[in-house]
Amino acid sequence: MDTQNPNPPGTLKRKRGKRGGLPFVPIWQKAFLEGLARTGIVSFSCRAAGIDRSTAYERRQINPAFAKLWKEAEDEAADNLEMIAVQRASKQEAPSDLLLIFLLKARRPEKFRERFTAELTEKDGAPLLSEFSASLERVYGASKPTTPGQ
Repeated sequence: MDTQNPNPPGTLKRKRGKRGGLPFVPIWQKAFLEGLARTGIVSFSCRAAGIDRSTAYERRQINPAFAKLWKEAEDEAADNLEMIAVQRASKQEAPSDLLLIFLLKARRPEKFRERFTAELTEKDGAPLLSEFSASLERVYGASKPTTPGQ
């Protein structure tokens, strides 16, 4: 390491906080995180930072602080998209009912989520359980298996 230059090539000096912390941050991280916060798109952010996607993913895997900043950038991008959706859903001239539906489902899933039920039946409409019961009778005979405690 060059004793005249404490900053290795490709790094920016980061001020130490009250608890210390790492003194250097690679230059590309700032550009990457800014791009990710703006767009939410990893490949775009990597191009903006001048790195391969694998570099970003490897850093996230080995550096918990960077992983946290990545998550915060993704959350910021999602907030930005949500704001745009709210604006478009509530436009006076041409409001978007579809965007409004998605926003309601996301914010109040307990009230607006899709609810599905499925009933399995035989071809004649009889519950599928009757076939299961018949199979049990064939295997165990007329006496049905008992459950513990009976």
